[in-house]
Amino acid sequence: MITVEFEGTSTVVTVLDVTAEEEDLQIIFDEDGDIILRQFNEEENKFEVLILSKNQFDAIELLKDLPEGAYLQA
Repeated sequence: MITVEFEGTSTVVTVLDVTAEEEDLQIIFDEDGDIILRQFNEEENKFEVLILSKNQFDAIELLKDLPEGAYLQA
């Protein structure tokens, strides 16, 4: 299940783990074009956070199908 919410100028997408094995993942698209990934860490009682540029985020989809190697982004 996925939810989409608007918080101010940001869009927050929450991807729920229907198996309840992992914490839900939030993807926040902010007004500056950054993408923030966060997932709650129950053991430490805080969010684990990654901040990606749009370019980094877009590259993830392309990279998963590439063979091993080093690549330059266009």
